[in-house]
Amino acid sequence: MLYTNGYNVRGRSTRYPNGLLYYDGSAVFGVAFYRKRIEDAIGHIILVAPRGPAWLESVTKFVSRMKNDVLLPGMHVYIRYLLRPQMEALLAQGYLPITEHPWHPLAHSEDETYPHQLVSLEEIIEYDPSGEMHIKTLEDEGSRNFRRKARKAYRRFENFLARNQASLVLTPYEPEVHGVEAQEIVAKHFKSLREPVGSTPEDYLGLLHFSPPSHATDNFFARIGYLQRHQQRLPLIWFTGEKIGQQTFAVYASFALRREEEILTSWHSTGYSAITQYMYLKLFGEFWQHGIIEVNLGGSETLSLDRFKRQLGAKPRQTYWVVAP
Repeated sequence: MLYTNGYNVRGRSTRYPNGLLYYDGSAVFGVAFYRKRIEDAIGHIILVAPRGPAWLESVTKFVSRMKNDVLLPGMHVYIRYLLRPQMEALLAQGYLPITEHPWHPLAHSEDETYPHQLVSLEEIIEYDPSGEMHIKTLEDEGSRNFRRKARKAYRRFENFLARNQASLVLTPYEPEVHGVEAQEIVAKHFKSLREPVGSTPEDYLGLLHFSPPSHATDNFFARIGYLQRHQQRLPLIWFTGEKIGQQTFAVYASFALRREEEILTSWHSTGYSAITQYMYLKLFGEFWQHGIIEVNLGGSETLSLDRFKRQLGAKPRQTYWVVAP
């Protein structure tokens, strides 16, 4: 429950660090409590992804109870990860659009400010008769340079590896074995951000320590990636997600360190900045081999991140927030 976790310093929970789930037999949704900023005196309740035949009735009852028993002046109830018909149904009942009470001044709907982006793998990768993977030029809107971005990035990083006589190794992630290295990757990523918006390193602690139950291991997928050269082995990538359908995969977390000091100062670093695109494209190939045909890269807080996903051939699917009146 990434969006309801209790590790975040703006909504820390010692009793339920992995989040709360509401279920009444007819509806289900996540429940979270966060401050917008650490220095804020009050926080807000967030309901995440209500689903089920009676979702509207259950949300209405829950919000009414919160108003009567919990909410203080200035507090709001936000409902996020809504499909368009759900948003319209709530607005018709008097709920407010997110622009009335934005969650963040730079990203009113956090990582749903820009839409979820879904990649159809057959539009970005293909295999030749020998089994070698190739990256396609996108057949969509945008300039020719935009449509070739992914293919050019893949080649740039392959050239970087060749110049340095190095390899990138993606190996199955095991929290007990790789947890410390993966946590350091996440921490370094956030430290490198010039203007962090939205999530924090602590949000990912639940995923970092998560081991799927034995009956569900086929649905979960996690990798840690090392850049190797001679005796050097640098942890630079951590990635995790889950199958959400027979042939659909959802990305929960993906980190690739593009500004690792060791690489920039001691290696021939030209092309190294393409590590994130290379990671995704390599993983797309692995997904394809396991029967996955569509990957949901999630939404974005910033235009630059949304553009990056579109350069991988992704198509938008918007979700929405509303605020209880």
